[in-house]
Amino acid sequence: MKPERTAEQHLAAGRQLAALRVHARQVLNLDPRQLGTDKLRKAIGEIAARKAAIDEAAPGTMGRDYNVARDRITKGTFDRDP
Repeated sequence: MKPERTAEQHLAAGRQLAALRVHARQVLNLDPRQLGTDKLRKAIGEIAARKAAIDEAAPGTMGRDYNVARDRITKGTFDRDP
C-alpha cells in the first residue's frame, strides 16, 4: 500500500474517533439518571461497537515503526507536523 493512502486512512480513522469521542462526551453529559440504565447501557454498547468498527477498518502500525516513534518521543528527537 502507498504511504499516502495509509496516511489518508489514519487521518480518516482519527477523525472518526474524534467524532465518536464527542458523541461519548455528549452521552456522559446527559443526566444518566434521567436517561435510565437500559438506554445508557445501549448507548455505551453502540459506542463500543462503533469504536471496534473504526479500529477494524484503520490500518495498523508496524511494530518497528511504533518502537522508533516511541524512542524518538522519549528522547525528544521527533519532528512535529507543520
